[in-house]
Amino acid sequence: LARAVALGYADSDHAPEDDDLESLRGSADFRELVTRMGDLEDMWGSAEKAMSEGSWADAARGFATAASLAPECAELQHMLGYCSIMNGDLDAAGRAFEAAMGMGFDEGTCRYNLACVAAKRGETERAFEMLAGSAEAGFADHELLREDPDLESLHGDSRFAEVVRTVTAPMKLRREL
Repeated sequence: LARAVALGYADSDHAPEDDDLESLRGSADFRELVTRMGDLEDMWGSAEKAMSEGSWADAARGFATAASLAPECAELQHMLGYCSIMNGDLDAAGRAFEAAMGMGFDEGTCRYNLACVAAKRGETERAFEMLAGSAEAGFADHELLREDPDLESLHGDSRFAEVVRTVTAPMKLRREL
């Protein structure tokens, strides 16, 4: 159960009622885990609310706190990265996207977001390395690629058009089939 919570399981209403967990209910460790699940639910919900309101600093703080309660949850790391980049904290965004990728979150998406971080930092070579890696890992959102303001600094480079072609090619092939 502790591992499930570390991975982001946060159904604090269900766990105390689950017949499969009956033998654990009397222990202090179980009660502490249920409390942590409730805290995780609350913090995750607050972070999502702040994100939906465009309050990026609050959202990033909320996801950072939630990630501390579920330190192996790749989705929380990814959300922390997204809110951090939106909040302008590129160092935190980069760390979070790297952590999410290391935990098994979609590699193409993580590499794409790391490309955004690099492009915003003016690290053109790293941005193109990450974009190439994202395409190799299956990133296929060619519309986002073309329109993402985080990548605007790359548009004038001929390599950008090549990345767009690489990402668009599988879509074109599927339409032809």
